[in-house]
Amino acid sequence: MVVLGEKNTIPVTLEQMIHHCRAVAAGVSGSLVVGDMPFGSYNNEQEALTNATRLIKEGGADVVKLEGGARVAKIVQTLTDAGIAVMGHIGLTPQTFISLGGFRCQGKTESQAQKIIADALALQEAGCFSIVAECVPEELALRLTKSVQVPTIGIGSGNKTSGQVLVWHDMLGLSSHRPRFAKMFGNVGELMKTALLSYKSEVLSGLFPSPAQTVYLNKQTPAVLEEQKNFEGVDVPKHWKVVVMGGGALGSLITGHLSSVLDNPVHQYSQWTDHVSAVKEKGLHLKKRDGSVDIITNIVSGDSLPLENADLVILCVKSNQTEKAMTVAKKLMGSKGYLLSLQNGWNIDTICSHVSSSRVLIGVTSHGAEMNAPGEVFHRGEGNTFISSLDSNEISTTEFTKSVAALLSKAGFLTSIHSDATQMVWQKLMISSVINPLTSILQTRNGELGSLPIKELISPIAKEVSSVFQSVYGRPLTLNPEVDVMSVVEKTSGNISSMLADKLHHRQSEIESILGYVCSVAQSHQIRTPMCNTLLYLVRSMEKAQNENLLVIKQQNSTKKIISKPKTQVCETASDIRKWRTSITGTVGFVPTMGCLHEGHLSLVREAKKHYDHVVVSIFVNPSQFAPHEDFDKYPRTLQNDLNLLETVGVDAVFTPTKSVMYPNSNPANPHFKPENGTIMVEPIGISTATLEGQARPHFFAGVATVCTKLFCVVTPDGVFFGQKDFVQTVVISLLVKDLLFPIKVHVCDTSRETDGLAMSSRNRYLSTEQRAAAPVVYRALQKGKNEIENSRKNISNQHKFCDMTVADARKVVIEELQKEPLLDTIEYVSFAESHTAYELKENDKINIIPNSVCLSLAVFLKGSQRVRLIDNILI
Repeated sequence: MVVLGEKNTIPVTLEQMIHHCRAVAAGVSGSLVVGDMPFGSYNNEQEALTNATRLIKEGGADVVKLEGGARVAKIVQTLTDAGIAVMGHIGLTPQTFISLGGFRCQGKTESQAQKIIADALALQEAGCFSIVAECVPEELALRLTKSVQVPTIGIGSGNKTSGQVLVWHDMLGLSSHRPRFAKMFGNVGELMKTALLSYKSEVLSGLFPSPAQTVYLNKQTPAVLEEQKNFEGVDVPKHWKVVVMGGGALGSLITGHLSSVLDNPVHQYSQWTDHVSAVKEKGLHLKKRDGSVDIITNIVSGDSLPLENADLVILCVKSNQTEKAMTVAKKLMGSKGYLLSLQNGWNIDTICSHVSSSRVLIGVTSHGAEMNAPGEVFHRGEGNTFISSLDSNEISTTEFTKSVAALLSKAGFLTSIHSDATQMVWQKLMISSVINPLTSILQTRNGELGSLPIKELISPIAKEVSSVFQSVYGRPLTLNPEVDVMSVVEKTSGNISSMLADKLHHRQSEIESILGYVCSVAQSHQIRTPMCNTLLYLVRSMEKAQNENLLVIKQQNSTKKIISKPKTQVCETASDIRKWRTSITGTVGFVPTMGCLHEGHLSLVREAKKHYDHVVVSIFVNPSQFAPHEDFDKYPRTLQNDLNLLETVGVDAVFTPTKSVMYPNSNPANPHFKPENGTIMVEPIGISTATLEGQARPHFFAGVATVCTKLFCVVTPDGVFFGQKDFVQTVVISLLVKDLLFPIKVHVCDTSRETDGLAMSSRNRYLSTEQRAAAPVVYRALQKGKNEIENSRKNISNQHKFCDMTVADARKVVIEELQKEPLLDTIEYVSFAESHTAYELKENDKINIIPNSVCLSLAVFLKGSQRVRLIDNILI
């Protein structure tokens, strides 16, 4: 409420007001400075005179302001008699808000209105030169203004007073609780927050201060000093065995530069036979920007390399070749090697499906290269290179990252270590989403984007990508997207983008892993990106037109159209889905959902496709699992977007029933669920009392069991897929299938998480920016508890069944970690339960040493304008 962070104005002291007044008086010219006399500084006439004099003499105020009406009239007269000008304040007086019944409108009845007017007249009679009327009805403010001869100043009292005043923190968006009558004329608070978060991010990542903000002692170039600063004391690993995967421009450029640093030959894995032959016959010709050419012979090139147990594999292949390349890379890495990806687009998920994230480094570079011919690469433009570890908590990984950065820097690629891999890749995505498509469409080099009329598109496209990142990850991507993109345009002005090169050589581009990925993330989170969507459509259309020969298959001197796969079947009734079910042959995997789909749901679909011939997804917001006070009415419903997503991942059928289909005996006029006489429900006995989640939501599991029973009966799947995030629910489903004799296999898949650990959930969209930034504390607390328990297990021999740590000890560890988060509101529960029954362990029970025998789960609420409940769990 006040600058000092207090809940109200009562604690403010005279000394603080003198300080504030002096600062304001020193900074203004020609403005009237009014010193507000704080609570308790004018209890009597003498005290008021002394303190008002201090505000004038020491604080530099021109006049003083007092709260109150007739009761302070004598004090006002004493001050005015002493030559001190006084402004009155009536209506809602913040210093005495408790006696007024709180912060609420005053003078709403006629008797109250007459008293306020009487107070105004008394203040005028005592000598006030002006009167503030706060939070009174506009009609009263008009009567008051007409009743006195001095100017009236309104705040929250309509526009009929002589003048207006607002608290500038409310006006500029700096207040956490802005009163209803205050208008925010500019969201300076959000701008400040964004700037501060960007500052923090750049400091932590090492991006600030950059050479541009640094003063140097001698004439050494900033690049050399930066390299010395980052990797002083780090030995360049010249003995490493390195494989570069990719025979294109970037792969060849890196191969050529590394060969001048390493003692061992650099191995370049490539299936481009012309390039491999040229390198074997003549060596790799590396043309530099000054026109000189280095001929590199310290290279082994081919697609059947005998090398195993490489220290480092550098991935420079196209995004659409990542899956295939990783099968080779995994063999090359052996048991101890690391992988560095220097690819365009988002490929982290594919890479980590083959090797552990603790052995993966992600990098981005803006160095430009072109292949003049097989075996000949031109280093057209220099730029910055950043690398980051996906598992920065591993000391070995951190040290290896430094060695890689030192190696690349020594080879001529000035490299910095970024602390946040996700942000780093998204920053490159933002730049690539602008430069690559635009240069491809216009067939121009990067630098020409800065002078063409098309430059006007750069800012909105970059801002859309940046907004997607901030919405998903709860922190700003960059302070000024347009500046970042234009900086790269200028540094790489002579470069041909990889997407334009692909177009010129009639190759498939990486549009889907760059702009396509951004748009798919935006779509799954319901974020509008009209500019990005349009640009993606244009590139896709351009590539389709260029490759129309792919639309037909030539066979026996004739052509026939490729038969496309049928679109996803949408079934709205039970008879529809049953009819579809009987029309197909083969096995069926089933993913039940409530819609508002995200990557977690799509990962379940992809897993189902691995095991079954057909995949069905249901979308139904089930009213029977919501209590009356819960969020059934506002639960996000995004059916068309969900159907689009499911079609892109190849779902065969989607079941979208209504409440009347699933609960035919319920009242159709009531959107909520209230069991009528004769309604059949399936209730898992004991779950609501034996589990903490069941105690918190006693209605929930009967609703889940009932709707899943109905769905299983209608869809008749061979397998069903659920995420581990809803732990007790997975136990209930397993018991349901077993007890009701369903011939269904239950698949429980790992919880899908954002890169900061937050479990994916449709309700995450309820989180404000501040809450989203705080939410990862849940996973950190789970990890903290798990680590403490596993450390305790290490000291126990296999002949013992339990470790030394009790449930109470472990719960204390988790709670202490949670309480470090300022936005934590309430810890609903921290549960330790048997993983196969979900039954709670007792406080004094010791933790079983058998892995995955115990599930640690928790539920918390975060503070905010909307309290948000977060749940998560982890197997121990």
